[in-house]
Parts: sequence; structure tokens; C-alpha cells
Amino acid sequence: MVSTDLALQDRYIDALVEEIAHRGEGEAVDTIYLGGGTPSRTSKDNLARVMAAIRRHFEVERDAEISMEANPEDVDAESLARWRELGVNRVSIGVQSFHDDELMPLGRVHGREVAIAAVRAAVTSGLRTSLDLILGLPRQTAASFHETLDVAVGLGAGHLSMYLLDLEEKTPLQAQVARGRATLPDEDEVVSLYVEAVKRLGAAGLVQYEVRPPQPSLLETRGVPRLRCRRALVSRRAPVRQHPRHPHLHRAATGP
Repeated sequence: MVSTDLALQDRYIDALVEEIAHRGEGEAVDTIYLGGGTPSRTSKDNLARVMAAIRRHFEVERDAEISMEANPEDVDAESLARWRELGVNRVSIGVQSFHDDELMPLGRVHGREVAIAAVRAAVTSGLRTSLDLILGLPRQTAASFHETLDVAVGLGAGHLSMYLLDLEEKTPLQAQVARGRATLPDEDEVVSLYVEAVKRLGAAGLVQYEVRPPQPSLLETRGVPRLRCRRALVSRRAPVRQHPRHPHLHRAATGP
């Protein structure tokens, strides 16, 4: 949503607010998703401008799901309170892995402890909390992936989005792999780990509820369908290009 080049953010928000005004005709909406980039990197003022424009040009339902994508290093009690003031009721944290050596090839700023602190803060805040995890990372092993799953479950997040790594052309990671400086796990091993992860998480109370071809998608809390990502379910029905490689799960039992 927002460029990591902070100098461009105001200009981007100007353009976004203008586009919202151009597209909005008072339609009712029950889901707003601030994501597809790094909205947690922008200021409260800019986020407030976006939300005000949406409310001005659309009819936002009282029980609308308003999701915010966030980097772990941007999540703390203060930022969560700011986002809640703007109407955000669901936060999706890009953890990817709880192992520093697996995050390093991705160029992630956060590490294990920062990610754990971010998830704890989000869960404690009462906001619905989702985690993004990636399967198929360089240096990832069956043991390390199992431990990442165990940490995610133990932290109490009600929803997981589990991605299979896409090696995009002309990215630093793709260049490292091409030069032999990074090695990806065997494809058969990744597939086996994926199948095992769905079973393992199911036993822990997180069940798969959505599929995006050709790969399965979301996991959520069993018996608590309101923890499902409403935007994901809406986009599944919409005639738009879907991301093909992420499973979503949600947590079972009781929970916010």
C-alpha cells in the first residue's frame, strides 16, 4: 500500500485519496483491507486521511472488518492503539519465520524476538490477529518449520496465512539462488511439510477454510468462523487474479 521511500508517502496518499473519491459512489462495504505493501510504515495522519476518504465516499457497515498489514518491527502497544482509533479491528503481521537465519536471505528487518513481541502485543490488544508464514525458505528444515508453527500456535494468534515461497525474478533472493549462494529446500520435502503442517495445525485447533487454486489457502480457529478473513472470502468470489500459493487457517475453540 505505501512505499518504503518515506519521501514519497504523502504524494502516494494524495493520489490514493483522489482515486477513492473517483471510484466511490456510496456503495456499502463490509471489508476494508489496508495492505499489499507496508501500511504500517506510514503515519497515523496519512492513514487517517485514507480512512476518512473511504468513509466519505463509501458506506462502511458498522460491523465491517478493517484489516491492517503490518511489519513486526512496527507493532507495539502504542501503534496498535493508534490503528484501533482509526477503526482497525484486525491486524495481519508479516512474521514469515521465527528463525533469524531464515529471515536473513529475505532481507527482513525484524528477528525472532521482535516478531514474538509484536504478536504478543497484538493478541493482548484484543485485535483479531493473523500471522503470515512462509514455507520453503533457504536454510529452513523440518525441525525449524515445526518450531515456527509451535511458536505461532503458542502465541495465540487466531488465524494463519501459510505461503509457499515464490522466487520472483530479479529479486535479491533469486540472484542469491542463481549464484549458488542460497539453496532452497527440496520441492518434495516442501510438499510433505505443507501436508504435515495442515494436519499438525488441525490437531492444535487451526483448520483450513479456504483454497486458492492451485494451492490450498487459509487456516482459522475451528468453530469460530468470524475469525476468518472476510476480505479473503470476498476476493475468492470476485473476478480478479488470486495469489496462487498461500493457505489460510484459523484457530478453534474460543477466542476473540
